[in-house]
Amino acid sequence: MKTKADYLARAEAVIADYPKAALAYQVRDPRLLAMLESMATMLSLHSMEQDTAAMEPWTKARDVTVLADAAVKGVLPFGTPMRVSLSVQNITATAFPVLTGRRLLDQQGRIYVVTTGATVPANGTATIQAVQQAPTLITHTVSANQAFYRIEVPAPEIGYIAEVRVADSLGNAFTYTPEFTNIEIEQRVFHLESDENRTLAVVFGADAIGGYQPNVGEVLNVTAQVTEGDITLSEGSTFVFEYATTLAESGAKITLTAVTQPGAAPMDIATLREITSYPSLYDGSAVYNGNFDFLLRRNLSPFRFLAVWNEQREEEVRGPNVDHMNRLFIAALKDGVDTATLRAAIERVVYAADNSYRIRWVEVAESEIPVTVNLQVPDVYDSGAVQQQAREIILAQYGRDSAWAKRGSGRVLYRRVTSLLEDAIQACQADEADIQVVVQDDAVLLPETYRYVSETSLVVNVSVPS
Repeated sequence: MKTKADYLARAEAVIADYPKAALAYQVRDPRLLAMLESMATMLSLHSMEQDTAAMEPWTKARDVTVLADAAVKGVLPFGTPMRVSLSVQNITATAFPVLTGRRLLDQQGRIYVVTTGATVPANGTATIQAVQQAPTLITHTVSANQAFYRIEVPAPEIGYIAEVRVADSLGNAFTYTPEFTNIEIEQRVFHLESDENRTLAVVFGADAIGGYQPNVGEVLNVTAQVTEGDITLSEGSTFVFEYATTLAESGAKITLTAVTQPGAAPMDIATLREITSYPSLYDGSAVYNGNFDFLLRRNLSPFRFLAVWNEQREEEVRGPNVDHMNRLFIAALKDGVDTATLRAAIERVVYAADNSYRIRWVEVAESEIPVTVNLQVPDVYDSGAVQQQAREIILAQYGRDSAWAKRGSGRVLYRRVTSLLEDAIQACQADEADIQVVVQDDAVLLPETYRYVSETSLVVNVSVPS
């Protein structure tokens, strides 16, 4: 990579060919220096970008590359709506029904839609289920007769898109078919895709190839379900009907009893970088062990910890057993979700891909990794600042909240720690600097172990040369 100084040195070498400019350069004329230094700065940035781009086939260093790769692999920028269980108390002598599709509001005015209703008896209580989302309708008139016609779905001003549905003007629904898999000509399906800007679009089929190609002037209705994603509600939070139609409904007391699925924003860059690290052939199906790990992360992220392994890996650490045949071993943690709910969601995803596997659940075991880092830096640097910076860098890479820890089965690498510290800490780049890393790691890594470097297990010592 060429630096700013390199470009200025080259400019100085050739400026003698221009006597007037050379004279201005010798007296450090700011008008000339401003132009030269600006150009040298831009060229150095371009050189750095070229070096980064050259690394992209092996390491996705830039966020835009991660986003583009996620778009190619069909990872959509969908949010996850919160699902809740609510208790409805009727304080009147008249029973009333709470039907599926009924809308509720929480204390902040967010909209929830009832997914499982119930009849609330007189002076009694019933339990209903609801999801935090609200529909946004886009009416589109087809403007061109072209194959794979696209309709862009604008991002909501508040919240995230959680689901997209398409219907014609008569209400006949199109079926969402990812990547137009196994469809017939004229079959009314649609596909969803996004780009590196996370812009979502509905894509239709093509005449004589597959799917349905809309006609010019045809009116299509695109409904986007919008959710606010990650919401914090305490047990006992109150809800109300958006519209109460009877006296009994007006006096109903609706309270939160449980969050059955926490909401989440679309995958962040760190999660997408993990998802896109899998080979491109991994998709919504699952054949090999790695596919199941990808499949679960793609459908149910974010996880606090997830490990999926097969009988071969199980027998490497615990020995052979005939009961291991055709089993999938899973250890998982997800913030805000109880164990039974999480396991039921995982089973639905796994069995939809391959119902021939038998799942064995393994309890997650947390383990802190003792790491000692001894740094020697010149005495011109603040040792306390260097120590704090080193701790932040290591905990970001190997801490409890890191993508490395959430995936499991990895080891803390000496070379990786050394490279991170050298690249980020100026004091570690000096000629007198030295780095020593000591890791007390387990000889055998159990796949269900949630291993990470913690605040207490990390020791960073900073000294100066004598």
